[in-house]
Amino acid sequence: MTRPEPTDTDPIFANIEQWTERDQIGQGAILSALSNTLFDVYCSDSYTAKSMWDELDRKYNTEEQGLEKYFVSKFMRYQMVEDMFVAEQTREIINLHGLADTEMKLSEKFLVMSIVDKFPKSWKNFGMILKYQKERLSLDDLMIAISIEEEHRNQTHKMSVEHHSRANLIVGKQKVNKVNSNSKAINKEKATKNKKPKARKPCWNCG
Repeated sequence: MTRPEPTDTDPIFANIEQWTERDQIGQGAILSALSNTLFDVYCSDSYTAKSMWDELDRKYNTEEQGLEKYFVSKFMRYQMVEDMFVAEQTREIINLHGLADTEMKLSEKFLVMSIVDKFPKSWKNFGMILKYQKERLSLDDLMIAISIEEEHRNQTHKMSVEHHSRANLIVGKQKVNKVNSNSKAINKEKATKNKKPKARKPCWNCG
């Protein structure tokens, strides 16, 4: 008996051919989205479109979830320090919310309140003022408020330093003048002690 060969009209053959064609289209679509390195790895006859998709999803979705956990952990642990500009640290937090590059989206309100909570100790009172404002703060509003407050603090510190330097200068001059006065008095006293009395001339009339 001869083995029957499939023909173009055979429904099973037609289904296989259709599936193969669709699978190749699927593989092409996936491969076109990959980097050159990954393209070289996955451009192989050993993959179907589904097996290729499943492997990529399992491998890189897991990595993405790990990245999300890393960003969340870093965001939660971030605390501002005293010896850096608050505006600069705020921008750092916003970029850290590079959570923006993942599927985790933080609401603007949550982000604003989180940043305020991360203020350094010397900014806590300012943070309380922001928290209890009636109007809702946007990120832009917060950045403007921080910049204004930081500028005000810098000016106040500068004036304080100048005033302190001026006070030290005045005190220093007073000390110098006092030392000079004391030196003059001491020198005068020494000169008086060392001064020899003039010898009395004999009186010719007294004999």
